[in-house]
Amino acid sequence: MVQFKCAGLLLLFIGTTSVLAAPIQTGSRGVREDSLVRRANRRHGTGSRVRVCAGATTTVTVTVSATATASATASAATASATATATSADATTTDAATATDEEEGIVLVGVFDEATTLDAGDLLKVQYLTGSGKYEVEYENTVSNTVTVSQKTATGLAPSGFHFLDTNSFTVKLSDPTANATLLKSDYIFNTSSPLVAAVDITKSLVGRLDTTTNTFVVENVGELEFEDDEGEISLAVDDANGEWAVLAPHFAFTLVDEEGKEELHLNGTFDTVQQYPGGGVKADILFPANDIGSLEVEHNGTAPITVTVTAQTPSVNAPTGFIFIDPQSFVITSSDTTTATLLKVDYLFSESLKAALDVNQGVIGKFDEATQQFVTSIGDFDFEEDENEWTLTVDDLNREWAILAPAAAILA
Repeated sequence: MVQFKCAGLLLLFIGTTSVLAAPIQTGSRGVREDSLVRRANRRHGTGSRVRVCAGATTTVTVTVSATATASATASAATASATATATSADATTTDAATATDEEEGIVLVGVFDEATTLDAGDLLKVQYLTGSGKYEVEYENTVSNTVTVSQKTATGLAPSGFHFLDTNSFTVKLSDPTANATLLKSDYIFNTSSPLVAAVDITKSLVGRLDTTTNTFVVENVGELEFEDDEGEISLAVDDANGEWAVLAPHFAFTLVDEEGKEELHLNGTFDTVQQYPGGGVKADILFPANDIGSLEVEHNGTAPITVTVTAQTPSVNAPTGFIFIDPQSFVITSSDTTTATLLKVDYLFSESLKAALDVNQGVIGKFDEATQQFVTSIGDFDFEEDENEWTLTVDDLNREWAILAPAAAILA
């Protein structure tokens, strides 16, 4: 058992062994900022999800066990509650038609289902998606129907651009030749989306897929306008039929220099879909930390992808001779297995762990369904001592992952 107590001293327990560590160094806020916190603040801002004891009476207990623990950690539970609340907020749109004399009539669309567009009124058909809502605006003296399909974008972003939503949207008007008074392909941003929050959305564009080059074109496709009060990019077009995507230029992204290379650093949430922008920009998503450390997932590739990470009790016991460093395992579900140029599963451990474990022996294990155990002889593993980080380069993110070490690595 490892016990962290914010009361001026740090006391570690592993099994029957106890180690009295050095006094906690406190600053003006009475809290020691260990390397995990420093790194998260440096990479992700001071709002990063890193949990630190803030009061002298606070005690947090984390079990380091050779067997799977009986319950998930508090951080996973908190993240789950946050994800539930976020999901609820995202789906509160009233399915009924909402009328506004100035703004027109808003209809809630369903992907792959036809929506009737009555003549006379300005109609806005909205579809809930990854980073917000895709919208088709229509006004005409004749009726029409529109069907919108969604898929992970397979077309390429133009050079120097990245996706702001991993999906593309194929629009089909039953009468595309009708001379509409108004016809638009729009996108309304959810500014709480991690990807959107890292971009200056005023620089965003809506692109149409050129099927001959399989590339989204952002020039000379219509009249573009950004509506700041709505957080909406709007593209007036003569023909809405086609495949559309929302993008932004490279310079609009908040990028960090990491060893001479630009990276996008995002804060993720468990049990919710996380988006990587593709377009050849490396992006790291850091997930909520517990007192042992934090999972990070890296991606680079031309195509955008999504991942969903669930923190759970490990499916099986640790391999013989090993212990779980983090009592939870991480199930990653990704939309991509083939197009990425870089995929990594990382773990950033806290400075406190060094007092209890020989961190040089830490490894990342993958659950092997054939043998029903976690295996460690996989991928390209690296220990970045200056970053307090274990990294594993993999070919496929889709699997259950665990953070392990030999039992002999426990410091006496």
